[in-house]
Amino acid sequence: MGDYVFLEGGFWRVDDMRNTGGGSARVLILRGFGPWIMTVPREVYRPITPNHA
Repeated sequence: MGDYVFLEGGFWRVDDMRNTGGGSARVLILRGFGPWIMTVPREVYRPITPNHA
């Protein structure tokens, strides 16, 4: 986890992802937003960490 999804005008961190028990739908537990049912594939975003040499 730790990825982000863009939903309702903002980026929300995915704290957990669970199967709904049927089909390809997933329940995402989003920090500060709560549970959200993802019924279709969505783009996820990963934070970029600077590479310090």
